[in-house]
Amino acid sequence: LLVDLVFGFWIEGNILDAKDPNLGTKYDQREVEMVLKLGLLCSHSDPRGRPTMGQVLNYLSGDAMLPDLSPLDFRGNGIHHRLSELSMMSTGGSSMVDSILSGGR
Repeated sequence: LLVDLVFGFWIEGNILDAKDPNLGTKYDQREVEMVLKLGLLCSHSDPRGRPTMGQVLNYLSGDAMLPDLSPLDFRGNGIHHRLSELSMMSTGGSSMVDSILSGGR
């Protein structure tokens, strides 16, 4: 699967090797890396680990930064907790602290 290919490149530390060769050499590396990682997030096997459509739109429009993730964040509920934390941070309030503490940090 394409997801497995992209994930494999990411684990090896060269996720940009998964880009479409038709892009040639003139492209924004940060944008390509973000889109590839966002694709991985959107295809997470646990639906709770996937970003909401609102989050996706914010990432694509540049209104929000994609969380700094590692391949290890894709194991178990790790990514679910990270996305929950980021969602709570964007809304503010004490619920952000509650979310982080309930995640067992």
